[in-house]
Amino acid sequence: MTTSKLTPANLGSLMAAATGGATGDIGKARAGEGAESAEGAARTGPAATEKPVAGDPADDAPRVVAIYRAEGGFAGVRDTLTVCADGATALELRPGSEARGTATATQVADLTRLIATREFASAANQYGHNHGIDRTTYVIVAAGKTITIAGAATLPKPVAEAQAILNALMSALR
Repeated sequence: MTTSKLTPANLGSLMAAATGGATGDIGKARAGEGAESAEGAARTGPAATEKPVAGDPADDAPRVVAIYRAEGGFAGVRDTLTVCADGATALELRPGSEARGTATATQVADLTRLIATREFASAANQYGHNHGIDRTTYVIVAAGKTITIAGAATLPKPVAEAQAILNALMSALR
């Protein structure tokens, strides 16, 4: 599994790429447009098997395991959660407000395991539809894959379990 190093310099670009841009429009990810840039953003930085360049200031930065975005609904949420391999979590609540926390070792291990499965890798890019009033759309960006979930949908087990972990982490920071 390839992950990205999280640094203050790339946090905004990773989140913007994962969610369709700085405007918060996840329609691009929903329509499949821009998926290449989101996947590319999720793969930036050295692969897990590559050695970082000595002296690189990002050497000590934690690697991003997943980025999770919730947008829409009655309240008009636009929240982005970043989960790092060291357990660090950051939740951007609408641009300008951020909460930080820590995932348990079990949550990170389970999330990493689920994302590494064949079923997650072969999951469709979109589940459900965004027809209806006040529907919340969710986007998971992990392991070079972008999955959009809109409305009620039957998800592959690893995707559903990963979303449950991400929802729990997001709820803990709200």
